[in-house]
Formats: sequence, structure tokens, C-alpha cells
Amino acid sequence: MYLNEKEEKIIAPFYKKLDDIIGCTLLLEWDTGSAASIFDTTFDDEDEDEDAEEYEEFTSFLFRSISVTGKPPISVSGDNLFLVNYRNFPKSIKLNGKDII
Repeated sequence: MYLNEKEEKIIAPFYKKLDDIIGCTLLLEWDTGSAASIFDTTFDDEDEDEDAEEYEEFTSFLFRSISVTGKPPISVSGDNLFLVNYRNFPKSIKLNGKDII
């Protein structure tokens, strides 16, 4: 796993817990809302324009949405999936009411 400088502090603690959360319902919380969801997969992602001056590669996490409250910074697809990466990472993630990050 390669994490860029921006990702290291933000997503590394969550990345290390992936084996422990497979199939579990998580509560992702942001200042603007929350999403009850199930972690699906992680993958290397990148900006669409490789020639852009600010182009970067980063790690994204795919979640299956159960419910959304408020207006978290995610876009839920018609298949109830959404992505999270260091750019929109939640303030906290809870499993069974306890913080895992």
C-alpha cells in the first residue's frame, strides 16, 4: 500500500483496520451528516486528467450505503454505493457505537 503525504495521517488508521470491518455496519460521520454503510473494497484511484498540473493518485474506499442523514460530502449512486478518500474522509467512523478511528 502506497499512501501519499496527504493520505498518511488521514486514512492510514482506517486502512489498517479493514480486515476487522468486513461485512460490518459502520457509521461514518462528518460535520454535515452521516452515513450508515458497509465497507465494500478499496482501490487505487486518480484524478481524471493525467496532464493536469495538480494530478495525483490516491486510495479510495467503496461503501454500500444503508442510510444517509444530513448532507455528508458523498454522492450515492443508484446502486447505493459511494466513495470516500482523503478528500472527503469522515471525521469519525464507528462500529457498534464505538470509534474505530
